[in-house]
Amino acid sequence: MRTLLLVLAATAVATLVPIHAQRAGDPAAGAVAWLDHLKTCTPYTYRYPNPIVPSVTDENIITGRKDGTCQVTYVIPGPDNSVCQLTAPTIALMTSADQYQQARTGRFGGSSSDALSQRMTQECTLVKKP
Repeated sequence: MRTLLLVLAATAVATLVPIHAQRAGDPAAGAVAWLDHLKTCTPYTYRYPNPIVPSVTDENIITGRKDGTCQVTYVIPGPDNSVCQLTAPTIALMTSADQYQQARTGRFGGSSSDALSQRMTQECTLVKKP
């Protein structure tokens, strides 16, 4: 179950249209902006409808660098948040040219056995919400 949640969170990073981008009429803008901020580990909050419960808003929050990693929290439905300390190789996978292309076109792929999912499983933990 932990892997599934992390895969959903990782997939949401580049697949869902944030609320502000929907209103602006550019569905790719939020996904691309998220990738831009993640690439530089610049603080940023990305909000988007949950893929399973669209009336719920999920958040991906980049808080910045700490101890050589990029600190990211995925706020998702349920009792836990996914808290990640992303390394440079993981960020490189998440911000690859292919990920940008997927964000721009809205055509996404991935697998729980791919390199990105494996890295996210290692670098993220589920933490009870306050």
